[in-house]
Amino acid sequence: MSLEPVITVLEKDLPITITKKELRLIVPYSPQHILRLEKQGKFPKRIQIGLRRVGWELAAVKAWLKTRARGSAGFSDEAR
Repeated sequence: MSLEPVITVLEKDLPITITKKELRLIVPYSPQHILRLEKQGKFPKRIQIGLRRVGWELAAVKAWLKTRARGSAGFSDEAR
C-alpha cells in the first residue's frame, strides 16, 4: 500500500510556511520594514517555529501581494 494519496491530502490541507530567506525572494522589502508593517497590521504576522526561527504562511503572503498589486494602480502624485 502506498502513502502517496495520504500525503497528497495532507499537503493540500496543511499551510506551507516559508522562511525569512524565502520571504526575501518574494517580497523586496528589508527585514526592518517588514517588521514595521507587521506591527502596523499591514503585513501577515510571522509564526514562531523554534526558539530562533520564524516563518510566514505562504498563502497569507501571496494574498498580501495580490492586494498590493491591485492597489498599486491607485497611487497618485497627491501624496507628494
